[in-house]
Amino acid sequence: MGLFDAIKDAFTTDDGERLEAARKELSRLERELQAAKDRNDINAIADVQGRIEAAQGQIRDYEVKLGQAPAEAAPAEAAAPEPDLAVPAAAEEVPVAVEEVPVAAPADAEPVVAEAPAAPAERTYTVKPGDTLSKIGREFGVTYQSIAELNNIENPDLIYPGQVFRIPNA
Repeated sequence: MGLFDAIKDAFTTDDGERLEAARKELSRLERELQAAKDRNDINAIADVQGRIEAAQGQIRDYEVKLGQAPAEAAPAEAAAPEPDLAVPAAAEEVPVAVEEVPVAAPADAEPVVAEAPAAPAERTYTVKPGDTLSKIGREFGVTYQSIAELNNIENPDLIYPGQVFRIPNA
């Protein structure tokens, strides 16, 4: 089809024909979506779903324009009647007394202080390639000497990847 034919069709096609073309396009897109799902192509699925939503919107617009739109359901909130929240007159006449009761701690009571959970006596660390005791100590906020002492390390310059050291708390 040539350019002039496309222009002519754009101006001479009625909304009924456009609606039918949009429905055919929707059907084609649904087949394309199924093929994308069969291929498990996530990107294609998302793309086709977006085009399907656009086609469905076009179809709704044409249906509204042609008076073929299905009646829209009223929102559930609008359909439900408002509950009657009025207080019966008899209930208004009943007096209600509220008595405040002061609560005081005994004079000889000491304030309660929540204790923080006890920290573990030590942690562990597995040596990685490139680690030094100094670097490990800085990471945990302790000296390399304290790590060496806790782990009975005679030469702090000689450690190996895979060794597991106990780390004292700071």
